Amino acid sequence: WVNNPNFRFTGRIHENLIYTDNSFKPYSFFSNINVFHTGYMQDEINRKNKMDRNLALLQEAIKEEPHNGFHEYNLAIQYKNMGKLDQAVKHFNLMEEKQKEGEISPYCIFGISALSSTYIQMKQYEKAIGEATKILKINENFKEALFNLGLAQYYLGDYDNAIKNFSKIIDDKRNEIVIGGVMDQAIRSWKTLNLIGICYIGLNNYTYAIKNLRKAFKINKYSGETLLNLITAYYQSNKINEIVNLLEKIKNIKYPLHIIEQILQKLYSFGLSKRAISFLNAQKENYSSGNELDDIESKFIQKADFYKANIYYERKKYKDADIFFSKYFNNDEFDVDAMSKWGLSNLCIKNYQKAEEIFERILDENQQYWNVFHNLGTAKMSLEKLDEAISLFKKAKELNPGSVETYLNLGKIYLYKKEYLNAIEMLNYAAFLDKEYKNKEIFIHLANALYFTGSYDKALEKALLYLKLNGPDPECFYIAGLSYYMTGDFINSSLYFSKAISLDNEKVDYFIYLGNSLKKLRMFEEAEVFYRHVLMKDKANIQAQAGYAAILLENSLKNLC
Repeated sequence: WVNNPNFRFTGRIHENLIYTDNSFKPYSFFSNINVFHTGYMQDEINRKNKMDRNLALLQEAIKEEPHNGFHEYNLAIQYKNMGKLDQAVKHFNLMEEKQKEGEISPYCIFGISALSSTYIQMKQYEKAIGEATKILKINENFKEALFNLGLAQYYLGDYDNAIKNFSKIIDDKRNEIVIGGVMDQAIRSWKTLNLIGICYIGLNNYTYAIKNLRKAFKINKYSGETLLNLITAYYQSNKINEIVNLLEKIKNIKYPLHIIEQILQKLYSFGLSKRAISFLNAQKENYSSGNELDDIESKFIQKADFYKANIYYERKKYKDADIFFSKYFNNDEFDVDAMSKWGLSNLCIKNYQKAEEIFERILDENQQYWNVFHNLGTAKMSLEKLDEAISLFKKAKELNPGSVETYLNLGKIYLYKKEYLNAIEMLNYAAFLDKEYKNKEIFIHLANALYFTGSYDKALEKALLYLKLNGPDPECFYIAGLSYYMTGDFINSSLYFSKAISLDNEKVDYFIYLGNSLKKLRMFEEAEVFYRHVLMKDKANIQAQAGYAAILLENSLKNLC
């Protein structure tokens, strides 16, 4: 700045430079001078205890100038940096309230953008979209707002729109002055390219994922996140040689310890243990003392069984996963996510007692996750400990009211216990939650429950819906046949019992009810064939005996006539 005594800094903190004579407007120009501000490097923050100091100064500034929105902006940023997000949101909103009507200051633009970012941290993505959109209506070229909008859309799984907004940042080469300035220049380049790559991974488009991640990595080879995403994209597109080449390129780059650990985890999870060891050895050359990596190395040696278990779990080889999880957890290790996978592996191989023990161990550690209650309930249900299962599913339902599977399992238990009204209530709610018909099993159980309450038309409706969604199923054909039978439509009941037999000729009930339907249609010779079939398998079957006897009686009466 010009050495002029009329220039003065104003404010207790984050001071602004003003000229005391408002009539003077100093000129400005761009220069090639770089100004390095070290006051907010972490060591300096710790040394001066800046967080608490700034907080006290800002609160004092607001007392002195209660209508100044700039102080609210700075206080909100301070709370955001301290991780006190609710307080940050409160003061960002106060900042907006203190703006003069019809006017919006540059700091307020940045404040609303920071509020969008805060909502992303709080996982309130719809609110984040709302704030980012508000800024873009004022300045469509504001890169941070576009970045926050795309990031919120990414977290919501809206990858296509996220890519569109991220691409606007990369494609727009215009300079930004004052309003629309980018605080984080990486948003213009590798950070956004990395996110475009992740979105393409979400869309299973690995060609475009790799294209964008390579660009991001070329700009910043030190970004652990980009490196990990690029390894993932190569692996998913079966380009293992590219992973090998990538690891060769970075072997002389000294990565932070936590990045090294994450890369090792990724390589192990993909079954590339030899590559992981080579990478670790290369990193040892970059550290003056290899001892710094000893802890990471020993941890991965200990976790070898864990990584093998995860590989088998991801490949759905649950028996092998169980073997290696058992070895890993034999050393009193405790990891909720990994232990849950172990329990699920045992559920998948129908080892319900072991699954029960694993999930009970998780609960013993006071891990109150809804899926632990749900999975333990599933194990108990399979072991026919129905009352315990009901209690666990109810707890799971409290913790996560939106779980279709929990309501479905409750419905199945109530159906088994012949508490049909309770079953219908649970299954109807499961169907309400499953708006896209992803779990077709709901409808076959609902059809069963409705049939046993005498709601034959509704039972038929659900059975036919299941068949439409899921294709041919003998049990569902049987329920449809029973529903037609109970409403007196013996032609259709015969048709559906025949369809059930064509898919499963071992169930005697299908043959008995087909015989009954044909008998009702007075097709006695045809009915007799099916009753005889059942009696050949089971001479003591009372229903088949009764049906066969009725036909003999009909034939006797016919002969008398």
